[in-house]
Amino acid sequence: MKMSRDRTVLSNIIKVAVSNIVIALAGVINGFLIPKAMSVTDYGYFKIFSLYATYITLLHIGFIDGILIIFGGKKYEELDKNSFRTYSRFLFTIEAAVSILVFIVSCFLEGHYKYIFGMLSLNIFIVNVALYFQVVSQITERFNELTLRNIIKSLLNIVTAIILYLLFRFRNFFTSVYLYIAITIAINLILSLWYLFTYRDIVFGKANSFKAEKDNIKHIFFEGLPYTVASFLASLILTIDRQFVSLLFETEIYAVYAFAYNMLALITTATSAISTVLYPALKKKSDNIKESLPTIRNIISIVVGALLCCYFVLIYVLHWILPNYSSSLEIFYIILPGLIFSSVITIVLVNYFKILHKQRIYAIISGGAVILSIAANFAAYYLVGTTQSISWASTVIMFIWYIVTNIYFYVKHKIGFLKNLIYCLILVLGFYLIGYYFSDWKGLLIYFAVFTSITFLFNIKFLMNLINKKRQKR
Repeated sequence: MKMSRDRTVLSNIIKVAVSNIVIALAGVINGFLIPKAMSVTDYGYFKIFSLYATYITLLHIGFIDGILIIFGGKKYEELDKNSFRTYSRFLFTIEAAVSILVFIVSCFLEGHYKYIFGMLSLNIFIVNVALYFQVVSQITERFNELTLRNIIKSLLNIVTAIILYLLFRFRNFFTSVYLYIAITIAINLILSLWYLFTYRDIVFGKANSFKAEKDNIKHIFFEGLPYTVASFLASLILTIDRQFVSLLFETEIYAVYAFAYNMLALITTATSAISTVLYPALKKKSDNIKESLPTIRNIISIVVGALLCCYFVLIYVLHWILPNYSSSLEIFYIILPGLIFSSVITIVLVNYFKILHKQRIYAIISGGAVILSIAANFAAYYLVGTTQSISWASTVIMFIWYIVTNIYFYVKHKIGFLKNLIYCLILVLGFYLIGYYFSDWKGLLIYFAVFTSITFLFNIKFLMNLINKKRQKR
């Protein structure tokens, strides 16, 4: 039974990973073609739209997260359809109200921001409806549906990018930021309508009254809202430097800065497959936290450590395809290693906070990190005044966030992290030193050799256990 369950989890990770590879491919194509098809100024405004769009998924005010936390691990057939129809309609009402409110705010803005926030208001309803159904797919482990839709959405994004690039290349047609935002929202709408059709049996038909479900809805909010607040704070930690740069520097400078995060996003898609599958799987066997947490933390650290090799590859790609954005490599070099610290939190530890119903603790820790991040970014700007200094400040905050979050599990559950910390620090410092002196294929070979040696040295017992378990299963 355990072998079958492990194979199912692995199969689900592979399915989501395949869709994420397509998402990453779409990100690569969009990331390199769209900046060519748009002026730097228009691309900067699009990245501002994208930046604010990252907060859209927080505007369900905890309801969707509550569904995830409470019903994670349930089979679709086990869901009470009458109750879920009530939940669906309740959520749609909330999102419609929030969308209208943001649209009203947009009416008082001027220029590009008027259009950006007007379209954001429409996107709020569309994206959160799709997110709700994605969570239903996730909690019930119906990953075929989730991955298929992600692949189709990515293919639509790829086709759009290629068409717009060809129009620029052969017709000298620069894509307007207004047009590209409209196309982006149209693709989101297609995905949302497709989900609505697939899950129509939990939307349409006989539903319980709101009065009958009132207590359940309160409980969903009670579980979900602290996690949504924590997610919002975590989102701020990950994006606050971009907020500073977008407000304090010219749009063209922000476009270059944001492009570095575009490249970072290509790498994070490789690890998000594990995050998507992890929670429902962990919730079904949440009694062995002392064994599972260090194991998964090690795996994520190793995976992200290996992905730091991408920096040396992207140097060539960027100089070849988008030389106008080559200055973003300096930012990318600074922020990339911080991913090893943030991934441990956002992929591994956050799931254990949810399983243990300690979302409020996660929110408090993240809130403290946000305050530190704001202070660090202010200090970096006023003392040094460069985008690079802001990047360094943000990376340091990632490290502090990692330390404090792991300390909680050490104090409360006696789960040590010193070995993982030293491993991560060696990889990060090694990357900085190697990347500083060798920004070419030599750097790739040297870093890979260091990564392989350190990983084997620090995880020999862990790797041998994995090999022995494989042999025993045979």
